[in-house]
Amino acid sequence: MKTSKTPYLFSIIVPVYEHWHLIPYLLHAISQQDVLENSYEVILVDNGSQNIVVPKQLPNYVKIIHCQLPGSYAARNQGAKLAQGEWLVFTDADCVPDKKWLAAYKEAIESYEDISCLLAGPISMVLEGNDQNPYAIYDLIKGIPQKRYFQKGYAATANLVVSRQAFNKVGGFDAKRFSGGDAAFCRAVVNQNTPFYWVETAEVCHPTRTTWLEIETKARRVKGGQWYSNARLYWLCKTILPPILEWSRFLRKSNHSLRNRLLACCVQSRVWWVELKEIAKLFAGHRAERQ
Repeated sequence: MKTSKTPYLFSIIVPVYEHWHLIPYLLHAISQQDVLENSYEVILVDNGSQNIVVPKQLPNYVKIIHCQLPGSYAARNQGAKLAQGEWLVFTDADCVPDKKWLAAYKEAIESYEDISCLLAGPISMVLEGNDQNPYAIYDLIKGIPQKRYFQKGYAATANLVVSRQAFNKVGGFDAKRFSGGDAAFCRAVVNQNTPFYWVETAEVCHPTRTTWLEIETKARRVKGGQWYSNARLYWLCKTILPPILEWSRFLRKSNHSLRNRLLACCVQSRVWWVELKEIAKLFAGHRAERQ
């Protein structure tokens, strides 16, 4: 809980890279939270955007800072340095939290009574309008399986909360990485015998990607993160092999039509080709994708 040394219970830290047009939606969702407004602050960390459009009439609890070192993990570290909250809450510029988001985390923190812990909640993919193009369908079916990640000992930073004490203990995120830093961070925290809790009602929504460029860019960024991880050989072998596991997962998702599941498999096959090319480029010394 909030102590006399920290003016806020939560510091919500959001790295922003070329997504300033989405910030008004995020801030609106935060303004609707079922907790007292004076219990949190929002730190928007610009990470070298070419076009910064600051929303008009920013609330007093919102700060905008800049991080010159490229990469969302470097930006999160910068935000954490200036944060005044007892608990650091991470989400992304393209996410929209449920109105019970912070209240659910507050209730969990009070329930578990751990002064130092890690918490995560679900990330639900939502279609933009009635967009049913193959890329939106693929992203919807693939999703961000946060519960599965949690069961493996990590979580995506689109919906992650950590005590300041646990964050400082491991030195924050690996600022050199453009992808995969959330998994490495969570595992480092858990390895310090820090409890890790799942909070089912602390949900954020993430819009589906609707273009091939968005799907391709993410695939390249993720592959770069895997390439620079401590398990390079594992990811190299996994990339070379056909994505049979992903195809199988898609086909088993019976809540989607067979047509859409097959479409997702086709897009995954195209993604596999992108991953193979990206591995070849990284092997040749090219820089990893950061977007």
